[in-house]
Amino acid sequence: MKKVFTMILMSIMILAFAFCNGKDDTYNRRLNTMEDFIGTWVFHSIMGRDEQMEIVWLTAEEYLEQAKTDTPAEDLEHELKERRLITGTQLKVLEDGRILSLTAIPDGIPQEEVDKAVAAGLFTLVDGMMYRGEDNHWEIRDGEVWADTGVAGEVFGEKTDGWEKLFDDEYLMFGTMRFVKQSK
Repeated sequence: MKKVFTMILMSIMILAFAFCNGKDDTYNRRLNTMEDFIGTWVFHSIMGRDEQMEIVWLTAEEYLEQAKTDTPAEDLEHELKERRLITGTQLKVLEDGRILSLTAIPDGIPQEEVDKAVAAGLFTLVDGMMYRGEDNHWEIRDGEVWADTGVAGEVFGEKTDGWEKLFDDEYLMFGTMRFVKQSK
């Protein structure tokens, strides 16, 4: 079995890969109404690289399994915990132009601790998930959905304003992750 080396280039899961967005706008053409876009999007896969440094997309199961072969034994528990948080990420796209990044509450955290953290203002709960108050914004440009990644300046030697097309094929691209619309 090939080892897969994952590149996680995240700054609160917001880095956008210019070379991944906009390859195919078929999904943008199918976005007939805002209802197609507004709502909750769930983790589908995360970008990695194989041994030939080709881009591969790892499902949650593959990403977690990879940690077992790529992580030293003493660090495995922590690495799996971090990867479960990543694969449990959801995006809530709101009509007001915001995208909320929601993180699952880690397993084993007592409700009393969650309540204390909420009371201390560390995060709020949105749909039972942690929301740290950091928004990204989206807008429609020439019929396509764009999002402010929060990363402006230079990406791979090219100047960028931080706005990227949000869809690649049928997936919502956010950072190094792909998301699919949650069924109702």
